[in-house]
Order: sequence, then C-alpha cells, then structure tokens
Amino acid sequence: MNGVWGTVCDDDWDLRHANVVCRELGYSGARRATKKGHFGRGQGPVWLDDVRCTGAESSLFSCGRASSQVNDCGHNEDAGAVCTGLPIRLTNTYSGRLEVYRGGKWGTVCEERWDILEARVICRQMGYASAIRVFRARDTSPGGGPIHMTQVNCTGNEADFFSCPFNVPDKRTCTHAMDVGLECGTAHCSDC
Repeated sequence: MNGVWGTVCDDDWDLRHANVVCRELGYSGARRATKKGHFGRGQGPVWLDDVRCTGAESSLFSCGRASSQVNDCGHNEDAGAVCTGLPIRLTNTYSGRLEVYRGGKWGTVCEERWDILEARVICRQMGYASAIRVFRARDTSPGGGPIHMTQVNCTGNEADFFSCPFNVPDKRTCTHAMDVGLECGTAHCSDC
C-alpha cells in the first residue's frame, strides 16, 4: 500500500478472507487461513485491521473494514493464507505451452535462456517427479495475452518458479512465436 509492504491483522480473519487473497494472487482458492504470525512476524506497517470480506470480492482492498485509520495489532497478529491451485499451468495435464498468472492475467513466457533447469522447477512445483524436455512455440501452438517473463534463469533448485530471476520482455524482441513449453514426467513426487 502506498508503495510500502506491510501486513494485515488477523482480527476476524477466516477462510473467506484467505480465499479473496489467494484468488487475487492467481490461485484457485485457499486451503486455510492462518493467524498469529504463523509464517513469521512481518515487517513494516500493519496496513489493514478488522477486514470484513464476504469471500466474493476480487481484491482484499475491496473488502469492507471496521476501521481504516486505527488498528490495535502488532506483527504477532499477522494474518496469512495457505493457497490451493498454482499461478502456473500447462496447456495439457503434464505438458504443453507454459502459462503464468501475473498482474491479474494469464500470459506466456519468452524462450530467451529457456532450458531444462526452469522446467525442473516448474514440474516440481506442479507435483511431478521430473522434467522430460523443454520446447519452443514451434513445437506447440502460440499463446495469447501478455508475455510476462523472459530470460528466466533458474538454478533448478528453487521451490517456486517465481523465485527464479527473470526480466520483463521487450515487445520488440519477444513475440508469441517465442512462447515456451515443457513436458513433465507423469509420476508424481511425494516430497515436492
């Protein structure tokens, strides 16, 4: 908020609120709501207190609030959410064009620097035991919408694809003819 990261107080925080947050981030919903700084104490201001969501809102900031200026919370009361669904998907179950959800829209990834290391991270994040191969748009149909990422540079050990360094593509150098895809092994991993 106002260009500064902060937290939300857990007063009256429940699954309705967590569902709004998870959907806003591109997940399908929330598995559970957390309280009392479950993921560790945050830093910065506590931006929201006494949030009142119905669960149907598209943004946490669309929810009502009992108070907007005063809060009685510290970071020992930080709210959280455990989301379900992923902000990444393949056009087929375990292979196909890669699509990522960023800025409220599904889009694609440009092929610059694309290799098996990125595929390993994605497959593991999606619950598959291995990555079989990577491919370019010429091996699958080009996507539509925005091209969100280029020059992704994973080590292969990241737990989350969005933890990998990347650049925002230049529209002159990345087109949907350069969209990437991958194929994961069909076996699921038990400790991803």
